[in-house]
Amino acid sequence: MATPFVSGLAALLRSKDPTASAETVSQRIIDYSDNIDDRNPSRAGKLGNGRINAFAALGGLYGYISHPAEGDTDFGNVLIKGSATGEGFDHYDVEYGIGQAPSSWTTIETSTSPQLNTVLATFDSTGMDTDVTVKLIVNDLMTTETKVSFRVGTEDPPILIGRAQYGPNPFNPDKGTIMIKYDLTKNADTFVYFFDIAGNLICRKFYPYGRNGGNSGTNRVYWDGKNDFDETVANGVYLFRIYSEDRTIGKGKIIVIK
Repeated sequence: MATPFVSGLAALLRSKDPTASAETVSQRIIDYSDNIDDRNPSRAGKLGNGRINAFAALGGLYGYISHPAEGDTDFGNVLIKGSATGEGFDHYDVEYGIGQAPSSWTTIETSTSPQLNTVLATFDSTGMDTDVTVKLIVNDLMTTETKVSFRVGTEDPPILIGRAQYGPNPFNPDKGTIMIKYDLTKNADTFVYFFDIAGNLICRKFYPYGRNGGNSGTNRVYWDGKNDFDETVANGVYLFRIYSEDRTIGKGKIIVIK
């Protein structure tokens, strides 16, 4: 499905510079693609060079934050990664504010050097436990701006108290859901991933910081036996992993029988 988009962008680049070689065009598309690993943590490292960006590849003034992703939880010295470049580039500023709609901003970094898919600034979140928004501004005139909101917290990652409990198991998706119960030591953005026995990811559930599924204490979440395409899975054995702050903190095995 990506082929026609990449081919179209290649044609646009050749029309802008008819002397460009195929290798030059290919490399420019790769260099100016947006890294989306942080937006798809279960497939990190498996998404090639990310998502093509025609505007940036064609030389448009460009600012993009690739890390942290919207809604992430991070701690300590947070690396703000992305790109700030393009024709007419003069400088960029990285600023942060408290909350998801800050009323004031503090500058973290100012630079006159264009950057492409690298660290733009380092944000020291030591001692903070709140939502923050980071903003990237490229130039003052003809400004391009991008924002991302995420949570910063303590360095201690959440852990499960005991093991996850789940049932009924086996379960029949045609007659109900299976409940997964687990206790977290702290609030944290939490994912539950479901895999088939071959290790293929079939379903993912996200539970935000401080809400059921990502709440300090007892959490009860449910799976209806459907994949990410809303299709009921076949009979068989399925695995799940509870994942938070870049690591697996719980797991289990589910048997589906209809």
